[in-house]
Amino acid sequence: MATTTTRRAPVLMTVREAAEYLKCSEMAVYQRIYRKEIPHTRLGSRVYILRDELVREMERNAVRPQGDD
Repeated sequence: MATTTTRRAPVLMTVREAAEYLKCSEMAVYQRIYRKEIPHTRLGSRVYILRDELVREMERNAVRPQGDD
């Protein structure tokens, strides 16, 4: 029986870690940060993203299927 290990993303992610988490490029993350679509924090010149805020933002922007009403 094979076991799978899911690695949980760190609480405070770099742009690179966020890009890996979202499966997109770092440039795409920077563009979303610039457009204020991803909540972030700057410490000096470095940009950090809180994992929980990123997940909340993804859930908030998720496209929901329409019901058969």
